Amino acid sequence: MRDRLRRAAPSLVTYAALACGFTAIVLAAEGHLGWAGLFILMAYITDALDGFVARKLDAASSFGLQLDSLADVVDFGLAPVFLSYKYLQTTTAVPGWLVATLGFPYIMGGAFRLARYNLLAAKKEGKSDQTLGLTISTSGALLTLAVLTSRAHPRVVGFLLLPTMVALPLLMVSRIRFPEFHVVFKRWPWNLTALALGGAASFIVTPQAVALGLLMGYVAFGLLRAAYYALA
Repeated sequence: MRDRLRRAAPSLVTYAALACGFTAIVLAAEGHLGWAGLFILMAYITDALDGFVARKLDAASSFGLQLDSLADVVDFGLAPVFLSYKYLQTTTAVPGWLVATLGFPYIMGGAFRLARYNLLAAKKEGKSDQTLGLTISTSGALLTLAVLTSRAHPRVVGFLLLPTMVALPLLMVSRIRFPEFHVVFKRWPWNLTALALGGAASFIVTPQAVALGLLMGYVAFGLLRAAYYALA
């Protein structure tokens, strides 16, 4: 019984993330966009825990990998796009067909990214320090934060949310190798500096804008890092 619980623990965490994603879609449909965005971000945090739990309990499995990918399509594919659609439909003059046109490539890019990741994961062992293409989870968090920031600062929606929807699928299907977060912040000074700057900025702008800036900084770091190695 104890061994079964140990092996099931990572999947239970994945189901918790999936529940957050489903709740986000329901909340967005009811017009509670702020809460919907919060549940997507909760799914983002929970999604990071299932792999950690699997490694700590030595319970990683092919089933867990596939389940996590299917949950990610809902949590960070469908939910953020639907949130974006509802926000743009209810608060801007952007036509629904344009949002759908931009949203479907995002979901396609996310599905492609997950399929490629699963194929590569089956061929390697151990934890990698980098990932091929921007992860769908980080993309979903970025798109969600772009919506939440646009709600708090409506003037930025035109040059923030729509360009983000265009850029993210390209980053997901790209062959750019983004570092894992533990590589970017593996030294304590980086952690403390990021937390200090984020905390200070929260007193000036909204927390969602700070979080969006930090994730965009991560993407910029990955792009600059890739350019450096390409030119070296």
